[in-house]
Amino acid sequence: LWLGTWGAGLIKYNKKSNKYQQYLKNEDENSINENIILSIAKDSKNNLWIGTYGSGLNYFNSETEEFKTFGFEGKNKQQTNNKKIRSIYIARNNDLWIGTDGGLSHFNPETNKYTHILHDSSNESLMNNSIVRALHQSKDRNIWIGTKFNGLYRYNPDSKSWKHYPAE
Repeated sequence: LWLGTWGAGLIKYNKKSNKYQQYLKNEDENSINENIILSIAKDSKNNLWIGTYGSGLNYFNSETEEFKTFGFEGKNKQQTNNKKIRSIYIARNNDLWIGTDGGLSHFNPETNKYTHILHDSSNESLMNNSIVRALHQSKDRNIWIGTKFNGLYRYNPDSKSWKHYPAE
């Protein structure tokens, strides 16, 4: 069981032994880069993608137990649209959809490239700069985006079309 904490880093809890291992930010370049964890997603290889409160995206290799940072303080200069990563969804093709305090980003782990997904600003149902709290991909490949104040959005990555379902 993996636990993200507010200030105590990442914790791996073993239910059988009732023991835990704590991963904290330190001077080692292979350590996690932030102790406030907002989101965790496990990929098909049992590695973790970790969203932090102020330092972007971390990757944890479960075999080597080493971290790699992507954007904001990382060696990779690509960045999400905001360094507070509140939600991560790993799509069927292993790409990451990342919800931040600045909207939605897409991350391709094969190329290590971010794309900030912008909504048409001429549309009244503006997604830009929304605080994204939840993400899900439906069977038809649409990305469903739950926001803090702006309701729900549906984004089709193939057609790049949006549908807004405002909060009442």
